[in-house]
Amino acid sequence: MERETIPADSVRTPAAKEGTVTIVSRYREGNAKVALVHPSDLEMLEDAYNLLDDLSIPDLLPVSDLALKAQTSEDRPDPERLVEDAEEIEAILGL
Repeated sequence: MERETIPADSVRTPAAKEGTVTIVSRYREGNAKVALVHPSDLEMLEDAYNLLDDLSIPDLLPVSDLALKAQTSEDRPDPERLVEDAEEIEAILGL
């Protein structure tokens, strides 16, 4: 999330209350133009955004053919051929 700072003397805004978001609408209530938040609330939102961004996986790890075969079998199971036996599973996957 990018942050843009505007000097307070160049805009007129009400004081932001902690724990409350003030929505400045344009023309009608459902058309938000600006959302004002208290600095501590902004810090919490930025921390949450950064945490989620850090948890994202930018590059997926390569998946082996065996993993793809197992995943495909699991996603589209054949009700007539449910397998619980470890040796039979190994045989199906060619291990």
